[in-house]
Amino acid sequence: MGDTDLEVTDCRLFELSQMVVRAKVHFDLWSLLYVQSEERRKNLHDMQVHSQFFVFDMHAHFVSWVLHTYIIFDKGKRTLSLERVLHRYERFSVIPSKEIDSLRLELDRLGEVAEGVKCLRNSVVAHRNIDCDYKKYFAQAKVKPDQVGKLLSDVLLIVNRLQGLRNLKTTRFNVLPRQHLSDLFDRLKSTYGGSP
Repeated sequence: MGDTDLEVTDCRLFELSQMVVRAKVHFDLWSLLYVQSEERRKNLHDMQVHSQFFVFDMHAHFVSWVLHTYIIFDKGKRTLSLERVLHRYERFSVIPSKEIDSLRLELDRLGEVAEGVKCLRNSVVAHRNIDCDYKKYFAQAKVKPDQVGKLLSDVLLIVNRLQGLRNLKTTRFNVLPRQHLSDLFDRLKSTYGGSP
């Protein structure tokens, strides 16, 4: 295994970091609009006026964060998952084994919530049932939306630790989409008068 194989693994770590960022953006937008009751109540009139957009938007953000998060934890040998990246670094012996073990313990600690996301992926996205009751699916998956937000934050900490160990630039979450969405609602209210 040459330097190029290690460079490929570093590139995979970067791609994985971007997947975590995308999962969090989609999760934040979905959560802001469809889970956080105060924000939803504040914007409900505009969401009802533009209901066809928001019906599709809700599902698109949900599917996107579920799939991105699922991939991060996928155990397949040919997947771009955190476990596979850890395995590759372990093979190259470029990160001390005690660090790899510590990172694996962190990853294992997230397993229960990750399994819940897998259950959501299987019941809502991959093998979609005819009903679309998100509360029911979350209950079956034994996971709450706030746990998913924490899961993604914890995953980014693991990814950043790996990036630091490899002397690579660390990654931050992108908060602009959430802010832009709030700005968009403010603009809708000022343009169309907002809630009655």
